[in-house]
Formats: sequence, C-alpha cells, structure tokens
Amino acid sequence: MGSGTSKKSAPVKQQSPPSEQTQNGLVSRNTVHVEEHVERGHGQTATDGHGKTQLVDGETELTIEDIEHAWNKVDETAKKSENDKSPHSKKLVSGWREIRIFISSTFTDMQAERDVLLKEVFPELREWCQERKLDLIDIDLRWGVPKGASSEEILKACLGEIDRCYDMNDMPYFINMTGHKIGWIPDMEEVPEHLVDEYEWIFKLSVTEMEIVHGAYRKKNPNALFLVREDPIYEAHMSGKELGRFKEVNNNRPVKREKLLKMLQRQFPETIMSYKCYLLSGKNGLEIQVDNFFKDAVMKFFKKRIDEHYPLNRGADVSPLARVRETHEAFMETKSEYVLGRDSIIKQILDYVRTDGVSAPLVVVGPAGMGKSSVMAKAAQELSFEAEKTEQSDNVQQKLKSKSGEDIALFYHFVGAVPDSTDLLLLIERLLAELGITPDNDAMKDLDSACNMCRSILASPDTKPAVIFIDAVNQLTICPPALNMDFLPGMLSPNVKCVVSVTEDSPHLQSLRKMGTQMKEIKVTPLSDKKIKEEIVTTYLQKYNKKLNQAHTELIINKKYSENPLWLTVALEELRVFGFFSKLENKINDLADGLEPLLNQVLERYEAEAGAEMLKCTLCLIEASASGLKESELRRLLAFVIPPTVGKDDGWFAVGPEDPTPGYISPFKWAVVYRHLRSFLRPYGNRGEGRLDFYHRSLSKVVRDRYMQSEQHLKWWHEKLELFFTNSDVLDRKVEELPHHLIFLQKTTKLAEFLTDWQVFDKLYNEEWSSTLLQYWQKAENAGDTGGTDGQANVAGVDAKEEAKRKKQAAIEAKLAAIKAKSLDTPNLASNQNEAKVVNMMKKYYLASLQKMEKDGVGKEDLARRQEQVARLFFQAGLYDDSLALAEKARMLEEQSLGGRPGQLSNLLSLKAQLLYQKLGDHINTVQSDSVWTILENAFRAVEVREQSIQDKADKIKCAQYKLQSAMYLSHWIQLGGGNQMTKEDARKKGTEYVDEVMKVFEECNDFGRQAEAMMMKAVMAEPGTRDQLELYKQALDKCQRSYGECSPLGARINSNIAAFYEDVDQYTKAYGHFKKAKDTLEDLYGPKHPKAVQLQEILDGERYQYIAKKVAGEKA
Repeated sequence: MGSGTSKKSAPVKQQSPPSEQTQNGLVSRNTVHVEEHVERGHGQTATDGHGKTQLVDGETELTIEDIEHAWNKVDETAKKSENDKSPHSKKLVSGWREIRIFISSTFTDMQAERDVLLKEVFPELREWCQERKLDLIDIDLRWGVPKGASSEEILKACLGEIDRCYDMNDMPYFINMTGHKIGWIPDMEEVPEHLVDEYEWIFKLSVTEMEIVHGAYRKKNPNALFLVREDPIYEAHMSGKELGRFKEVNNNRPVKREKLLKMLQRQFPETIMSYKCYLLSGKNGLEIQVDNFFKDAVMKFFKKRIDEHYPLNRGADVSPLARVRETHEAFMETKSEYVLGRDSIIKQILDYVRTDGVSAPLVVVGPAGMGKSSVMAKAAQELSFEAEKTEQSDNVQQKLKSKSGEDIALFYHFVGAVPDSTDLLLLIERLLAELGITPDNDAMKDLDSACNMCRSILASPDTKPAVIFIDAVNQLTICPPALNMDFLPGMLSPNVKCVVSVTEDSPHLQSLRKMGTQMKEIKVTPLSDKKIKEEIVTTYLQKYNKKLNQAHTELIINKKYSENPLWLTVALEELRVFGFFSKLENKINDLADGLEPLLNQVLERYEAEAGAEMLKCTLCLIEASASGLKESELRRLLAFVIPPTVGKDDGWFAVGPEDPTPGYISPFKWAVVYRHLRSFLRPYGNRGEGRLDFYHRSLSKVVRDRYMQSEQHLKWWHEKLELFFTNSDVLDRKVEELPHHLIFLQKTTKLAEFLTDWQVFDKLYNEEWSSTLLQYWQKAENAGDTGGTDGQANVAGVDAKEEAKRKKQAAIEAKLAAIKAKSLDTPNLASNQNEAKVVNMMKKYYLASLQKMEKDGVGKEDLARRQEQVARLFFQAGLYDDSLALAEKARMLEEQSLGGRPGQLSNLLSLKAQLLYQKLGDHINTVQSDSVWTILENAFRAVEVREQSIQDKADKIKCAQYKLQSAMYLSHWIQLGGGNQMTKEDARKKGTEYVDEVMKVFEECNDFGRQAEAMMMKAVMAEPGTRDQLELYKQALDKCQRSYGECSPLGARINSNIAAFYEDVDQYTKAYGHFKKAKDTLEDLYGPKHPKAVQLQEILDGERYQYIAKKVAGEKA
C-alpha cells in the first residue's frame, strides 16, 4: 500500500530500534505518554439508540450489510461531486497566503502521531512555508474540546473546519492517520437534520470516516495523505481497557476498518502508505514511538504538494499593482455570487457603459445595506466576462473590446474591501498605473496634485478607452479632496466611462451633484417587490436544502426591514440555523425590524452559544485594528486578552505541557467563534492571506455601540494591539498596524523611534513622494506625546462616537488649512508652526540615525544610500538646507569612496540642482547668475553621467526628466542674458536640443502630459515675441488641456507664460485674459492665499488691468 516503499498494511512482527536495550521484551525509553482518559469526540462511543441500534460492549452494533451499504452511498455522492472538482486557484499567486492542514484520525489512539506532527513535523514545515510567504495553520481539534460539548457542536467544528480548508486552498491539505479503531459512529438522533442536508451525511460511518469522505474521498483530493499504522502486536503487551484504547475487535469493527482501507486504496493508490510504531516502556507506563518514515513521508508529501502550487519564486515577477488587482478581483467574485432582484439596475449600468456620447459619471446611490457593492460587483463581473485576458510582463490586465475593436481597460476598486483601499492617493496611483500613465514627480507629489492629475487625465480626449468602477466612495478616508470628489472631472473624456457608488446624504454625493447637470443617478431602492423578496428567500434557503412554507414566507417578507437586502440576508441566516420548526413562527415574529437591532440580536445569540467574552474580544480586536487581523494573530491575541475571570479548564485555552501551540486559544473554541461570525467576516482577497475584517460597516457601528462605548474602552483595546504588534516578528504586519495604535495612544516618542528603524523606513519610503511616512510624522505631532509610556488618554469617559466626530472635523479643518498654505511647485510640510514641529522632530531622529551609522562604521554603500534617501525625504518635507547638506555628503562619498556609480551619482547631482533651484526663490535676478550657473553645472553633469548608463526604458525616461529640468534652468539663464560661461544663444540652442530629445522619448511612451510640459519649455526657448513662440505655447496649452483638463498647475504656468508673451508685444487685453485664467486656476486648486495666486492678483490689480477688467465686464453686460 506504499508509495515508493515496501511497507505493507498487514500487521508485522514486533520490532525494536536497533540502538535501544529491551527489558522484559519492551523497549525502555522516554517518549510520548499515552493518556488514560477518553476525550469527548472521535473517541466517544455512541449513546443508546432506538430501534435496531444497540450497544455491544460499549460499541454501536454493525452488520456487514451496514458497512457495504454505507460505502455504496458514499460512492453515489462521490459521483455527484465529480463535476464539482475545482482546479487549484491560480489567483492571488503573490503575497502572503494561508495554508491549512486538517489532521484527521481517532483521538485516543493517535496521541503520539499527532504530537509528532505538531511538535516535530509542522514546526519545520512552517519555517519552510514562511520562505514562500505562506502561513501554515494546523487544524488539530483534539485540544480544548469543552466538557459537555454537544454532538452538534463537535460535528460542526470538525466538518466546518474542513469547509474552511476548501475556502482558503480550493482543495484541503488533509492528512488522515488510521490505526485499529473506528471511533465514534453517531446515531440518527445525534446528527441534526441541517447537518445531514448540508454534508450529505452517511449514517453508519464514523466521524473520522465522514471527515475523510468530506475532505478527500468525494472529490478525490490530490492534497490528501493517508497513513496506516501497522499493528505492533498490541495483545502481547496490553489487555482490557488499555488494549481497548488502541484496538477494536468486537462487532465487525475490524471488518469496517478493512473496508475503509480497501476504499482508500482504490481511490488514492499513490498517497496511502503504512508506517511502523513501537510499544515502549517508560517511567509513566506504556508508551508509543513512531518511526522516522512517518515524519519523512508527511514532510515530503506536503512539501511537494505545496511547492507545486506555491513555488519558492512565487510572485517574484508579480508587481504590487497586480497583487492589489487580484484582491479586488477576488472581492468582486465574492460579492457578485449572490445578487437577486437587481437585474434592472445592472442593465442600466451596462447600458451606460456601452452607450457612446455620455460624458458624465454614473452614480449608484442608496442607503447602507441596500446592496450597492453587490450591484457594482455584478456589473463589473459581467463586463469582465466579456474581457479578454491580455498577458503583460508581470500581470494580467482585463481589457474589453470597443465596437471598433479597440482595447478598453477595465478597472474596479472596492473601497474598504482590501487593505489601504480607503486611501485616495493610493487609489489614484493604482488607477493611473492601470491606465498605463506614469505621472511625473510634481504631478503626484501630494494628494491635491494627484487629484488634479487624475481629474485631468479622465477628462482628456487623448486618454485611452477605459471603464472605471469605484464602489463606496463615502468610505474613503476623510479629507477635503475625498469629500469634494476632486479626483473626478465633471466632464469625462469621450473614451472614459466611470461608475461610482455612494450612500445617500453623504457630502460625497453633494459634491458629485455639483459637477454638472448631465450626471445620471441610479437609485438602489428597497426591495419593495414581494416576488423578488420571495425569490431571495427561496434561493437563499435552497442552498441548504431548506424551504419555508408560504405562511412563514409571508411573515418574513412583510417585515418592514425585509426591503433591506442585508437585513433580509441576516434574518434568513438566523432562520436557517434555527432548529425547531414548530416554533418557527415565533422566531420570525421575534426578529427585530431594523438592521442594527437585528445585528444586536444576532450578537446576543452568538454570545450565548459561542461564549460572550470570546466573541466580544474577537469583535473588539478586529474593530480596533488598522486593517483587520489574521486568524493566527487573533488566536494569540485572544489567549492574551481574555479576562482572568474566564477559567482555563473549560476548553477556552490550549495550555499545559502537552499543548502543541502554547499561547493560542484552543482550535476547537476558535472554530466555534469563527463559525458563528463567518458570515460577517471578510478574508481580504477571498482566498488570500486570511486577514479578517467586517464585511459591512454596519457591524462595526454595532460593535462600538455594544462593547466600546467610551474612549477608555477603545484605549484598552489599542493598548493590547500595540503591545502585541510591538513584539511581532512579521515586519509587514507590524508596519501596517503599530503606527495606527501608537497614534491613537499618543505615544509620539515610540512612534518616532519606530519610523526611524531602517527596516520600517524601507517599507514606507518612496523616492517620489513618501505620503504615508510623512503623514505618520504629521500625525505624531498632532497626537501629542505621552513619552512612549502608558499615559492616560486626553479624553476619558467621552462617548466614542462624539469624540470620533470631533476628531474627523478637526482633521478636515487642518487639511483645508494645509491646502491653502501649500506651495505650487514643492510640497512643504513646514508651512506653519505645527508642521514645523513635525519636520524638526523628523529631522532630529533621522540625523541621529545617520550619525549612529557613521559611528558604527557601516558599509559606505549603505551609508550613501541612506543619506540620499533621507535627503529626498527632507526635500519632500521642505527642509531644503538639511536636504542639500545630506545630498552633498552622499555625493562626496559616492565620488571619493564608491567610484562614482553612474545611476547613483546622476541622481545626487540632479537632486542637488533641484535643491539649489528651490533655494533661489521665485524672483531670479542678475545678482544670482553665479548661483544659476552652479545649478546648470550640476544639471548638465547629471545628464552626462546618466547618458553613460542607459540600459532600459526607465533609464531613458529618467535622463529625459533631467534634460527637461536642465532646459528649465537654461530658460532662466537666457532671461539673465547669458554670461561668460555660456552665451544666451548657445543656451537657447542647447535647451532646444534637450527639449526635442525629450519630446521623442515622451512620444514613445505616449505620455501626453509630459509632452505638453516639454512643448511649453520649447516655447520658452524660442525667440521671444515671435509667432513661432506663440504657436508653441498654444500647442502646449491645447495638449495640456486634453491631458489634464481645464484646471491644472501646468495649465496655469502655460497661461502665465502666454500672458507674458502678449505683454511683450503690447496686447494687454489678451494678456489680461490669460493672467486671469492662470489666477483662477490656482485659486481653484489651492485657494486665494497661494503665493503665486497672490502674485497674479497683484498684477491684475494694477491700473492698466483694472481698466481692462471693467471694459471686459461692460462688454459682457
């Protein structure tokens, strides 16, 4: 029966390890002690039945006919499952995944094998899995089964955990160990009807056999391994009760065992094998030792199966963009699986997408719980079915075909569905990347610039065809650009269709309505049609082979809140698990007629069934987390936070010297809690990394109202999570979670130390714009400081909802102030006193870290790299002097000690040029000519060095950016009249050559925005006041407006330059129009107090332009 082994399943002669001495025929050795007690579960004998079922020596009576009939029924159900076998999912191939291995066996006779698995095999396998970004979870349900647990609870836990293995891994990773016991065979009264229906229960099979049938046999699971223990001649050393723990000899049980092995041999000939074990004498009595073949076979099998689906280099060539897309696609598939009664709405959405000539976004509106996300997911899925999969270098992007055969990109984003999906900046970055657009640094330097960039591109007629779905925009992180929907234009490109969903009465909807009268709204209304509600009731219960009679159906659909799809789904789930048909009418009448009251009822039931403290703790931990928690994290956290009033002898905890997972909540108890909460919990990415969060924010509100009423309650949970993630070894999760809790707890010092850790820095730093890192520093100062200790929260005993509301409003006001104070060209966090504190604190910590690196004598390459990174971060924060000093240190180190590597050196030279330029200010005069030349020297050298190392498209684009920057610096040199170093004419010639080269690069990349900027620079280089210069400016403005829309920073710059042109040729009325357009654009983007808007207003306030303004106003009148 082996695979690659000569071992057989028949009993063999007792053997001893050759290196051990025997005493009285038994090996003397300290190994695993076989426990005396019989646990409730697989080791239980059946209770007295009725009819023909009797007890013979404590065992259910079985006939040969019973055994044959049961397996015939198994084969019948297996045939029905043949077409239901799903291949292993190829989705979510990157990032962390969860691997669940279900351990199946009888309990009392297999303690030794289970201990070997959990103490020896799985720890090694877990380390191997972690190299592949796999989180191994072993399912061993012998631990923590509460005394007095009902048959239903035990059966639900066993089979429900196998269901979870299907959910997470498509086909369960499954190991069965068969000894010489069959185990508990439930009689008909012990298996509830709903479990019979749900799992097609076969009576006269043991629970262990049903695990095999459900987890492996019916679908011929290739991930299932079967190990058969050879008989070590128990009778030679045991008798009576002791022998009964290992071997059943009565009532045809040996025949039943042989039948099981025969069926497994037929179904799994390659994955069933036998192993030896030895009976040993030890200080605690008779013990069992498992041979090494057992351990080697398990390790080899699961490594092979796991490696086939998750190889070591899995996801190495998968971009972060593709990983995020996978999670949204999985969420779309989950939400679109069950959508009824919304065909008309879905048709309207698809009609909008397929109709030409529509230039406004489509808005799906409705109250919370109406099923907007399901509608959006279903419509997106319908389009995805039409899309062809277009293979790209590192991902698979979905594209539709237009009527003319042109590719149409399909983009969907479900806010709140996956980590970071509520961040507007990340949404915009992802959208532009999916559209194949690579914006420059200035365009994405902060959220407002990114919104402008996004809005302009979606309005540009040059944008490639795209269909965009953005669900639940009201769940975006609160900030003015999100509230004002600044990232969407009022008039879309003819090539772009955009569908967004939003709740009623939200400021986001009001902002959308202000965009234009052409915007169409589709209302997701309550389910008022009784036929549709009946269909939902029937379809939902039909999945579980259940059906309500007409009277009961009428009762539920006549409930007022049955019009809410979420309420109706929750209510039907309550009825599905209700076990007394005679009391069903009362149950329906007792269902609370309101979403939040019903959720409270459900939680009350869960508390009674799953344990109030366990349930409360699970919900509160998830609610207080930044982005959901992994199951392994929750199990450890629950063991950490359960109050001491809950005893550790009632099955809550897996503790003690024999506990395979010390510090974890018991697998059985967790299975009970998860089974209850499952319908409300969303694993990110569906079959992804196993992180759990609430499917719907309504439950979040109920959890806060029910369990976390005050600031002190919230503080307590954040403290526990802060402590947990402080001690976590998983850096990715630490970076995601710890800052969230430190900010809430106002532990500024600890947060600053955390952000200064270089491993953390690498996770948050971005060369272009480190938005998250800078936001954390800003929040650190805004939160105050408790010195990194367990200080008291500022507000104690205040209603959490009111406090949250106050904080949100304060955040909005602070953001508005920051926007109005912002510079057009460069982000500057030090624009006011509070933000100056932020950058000063950031400066203090990073400079200290760099000094420590020098003192510790780290490698020069590492030191130079860190100096450049911190210099760029300081540049992003507006710390120009400090940034320049660091950049110079890095450059000198690069040239003097590292050989002047072209890529690194050119970056540093370009950064130095940018910093020197920023330090000059807005008004450059002849006194500063030497400074301008110094800027040009660094810029020229950056281009020269970079040109020596061009290897790919990215290098070409980087070199083009350097040349465009150089052209801008040259324009100032030309304005100054040139100098001894370079004449004005030579500067114009060199600048024009640079711009022409840049135009070719950006044309190859189809980057219309940068083409517009290059065209503007070419106009600057042209002879002033000529028709050629004006024509270039107009072409640049036209290309800019088609790329970015009417309102963009680049458009303001071009309009200002055109106005200056008309001034030079004495056409002041035309100059006035362009000055005003530039000023209005800047005010619209940044407010009237923006420095450049103020400068333009001062020009317009001059006597000449005031006269022209009155004249223009009179003509309009």
